Amino acid sequence: MDLTAHYCSTRRSLEERSRILINLLSGVTSRLIGLVGIDHKKFNAIRDECSGIKAEIAATRRRLNKHREEHGC
Repeated sequence: MDLTAHYCSTRRSLEERSRILINLLSGVTSRLIGLVGIDHKKFNAIRDECSGIKAEIAATRRRLNKHREEHGC
């Protein structure tokens, strides 16, 4: 986090949300890998969960970019 983010609570919040989501995706991906060839139904459910998290990451990134453009931080 740079100095600007330290003073901008919105940017800090969005960057923190991204960090949390990326850590969550890492854990869910590990679970997904563990299910390969073992339980197809659970694998599909976890794969869908990964897709949802990736979509949230993308949406958060878009909000962060929009915020940066609007506020210059």
